[in-house]
Amino acid sequence: MHDLPPHPAPAPAAPVPDDVIELREQLMALARRMRRPDTGAHVAPAQLQLLSSIDRLGAAASPSALAERDGHRSSNLAALLRQCEQAGLIRRSVDPADRRQVRVRLTGHGQALLEDNRERSARWLAGALQQRLSAEEREQLLRAGALLARLLAQAPLPASASPAAPA
Repeated sequence: MHDLPPHPAPAPAAPVPDDVIELREQLMALARRMRRPDTGAHVAPAQLQLLSSIDRLGAAASPSALAERDGHRSSNLAALLRQCEQAGLIRRSVDPADRRQVRVRLTGHGQALLEDNRERSARWLAGALQQRLSAEEREQLLRAGALLARLLAQAPLPASASPAAPA
C-alpha cells in the first residue's frame, strides 16, 4: 500500500461582507416585488415565472428546457404546466421535427396576461423611481443597471471560487 501525502485542509471561506449581504437582500426584495402579480387575475407568481420563461425561450420551450432554465423538479414543473394549460395560458404540442419532444407555447390569453403583468410592473417601477428618488438618484440607479447586467452576463463562479458557499 502506498502512503499518500496528506492533502492540506481547504482554506476557510472568507466571510461575506455585510454590505454585500444587504445588497443581496435588497435585490431579492425588489425582484419579489417586480414578480408579484398585479393583474387582478388569479395567477400565482410561479405561473407568471413559467409564462415568462416560455416567452423568453420561444420555439425552444420544452419541459426539459424550462426545467433547466428555472431549476424546477419535473414533478413541480408538470403540475405548473398542467395548471397553466387548464387555465388556457399555454398549449403543449408534439414537435413536428422530433415527435419525441413536446413544445410549449403561450396562448393568446397567456401572452396577453404576461404582457399586462410586465407593463404593470414597469409602471410600478417608473412610479416608484419618480416618487421616491431624486433626479440624481434615479440617474445613479439607472447607471447601476448596466453594472448589474455585467454581473448577470458573467458565467457562474465555481463554488470553490466564491467568497463563501451559499447556506
